[in-house]
Amino acid sequence: MTQIITLDKIDTKILNELELDSRQSNSNIAKKLKTNKAIVNYRIDRLEKRNIITKYQFISDQTLLNEKSFGLLIQFEKMNLTQETKMIKNIEKIKKIAWVKSIIGTYDLIIVIIAKNIDEFNKTLEKIFEKTDNKISKYDFYIDYEGEIFNHNYLYPDYKIKEKIVKYGSKKIIELKNVELDVLSELKKNPKASILEITSKLNKTYDTVKAKYNFLKEQNILLKCSPKINIELLGYTNWFCLFNIKPNKSAEEEFINFCNNNNNIVRYSKCLGQFNIIINIHAKNSEELKKINYELRSKFSNSINAYELIQLS
Repeated sequence: MTQIITLDKIDTKILNELELDSRQSNSNIAKKLKTNKAIVNYRIDRLEKRNIITKYQFISDQTLLNEKSFGLLIQFEKMNLTQETKMIKNIEKIKKIAWVKSIIGTYDLIIVIIAKNIDEFNKTLEKIFEKTDNKISKYDFYIDYEGEIFNHNYLYPDYKIKEKIVKYGSKKIIELKNVELDVLSELKKNPKASILEITSKLNKTYDTVKAKYNFLKEQNILLKCSPKINIELLGYTNWFCLFNIKPNKSAEEEFINFCNNNNNIVRYSKCLGQFNIIINIHAKNSEELKKINYELRSKFSNSINAYELIQLS
């Protein structure tokens, strides 16, 4: 059983600052918190060592680069946990796979595939079937084209305003040049890498790399550098709620407004496919999850055609 870690006020404030911008200096965080840099250094180091912060990530708007996010839900034929773990490792090696998670519910796995078009998605799907020895009994998919990702606001009760990390889903396409692609690639590998570090790796001038970095930020390709938080260690469970909502603009706007105002909802996505809205809920217990689920289903009972609730392991 996972031992639950409780954050104190200083850890909470530091984590919130990192969610707002992980590339800001520790000196800057110390100044905001009215403390000294040594304390901030120690606290961040401890958050990382305790595995509360597992890594850092740059969230980007891939739609600007003409890339689409395909969510794939897979149900296996009879399979034990050892076999499933082996399947996940095989799937993770496939190009175009962003991430794979074991889930609890009707389906066994959720896979996110980044592809430019349906043809690329289908080729990746064929490889997944090959890697799983054709043991897939059922699958569904959706295309995530627009949405918002929020901070873990439920962790920060002292902060009254719900901070939005990013809004993604651009209608335009940007063609990146070689150096821009190289800078983007380095930042995906190491989101906290300094301009100087990237300059050294790419063997380019500092001014060139800085200009390309600023371009990626100005064009909203690079949206936010933030920590990946191990919420299980903090006593929370990660849930996906997949909804099929009737095509009604006002109902959809009201649904999204509900998501904006609930601190336990950390993301919503507008999708194409069997499910057209997906929300990501972090709940401390079944009662908290039931309360959010009940509010949604009762408030939007006339709009919801169907829904699927899945837990990410």
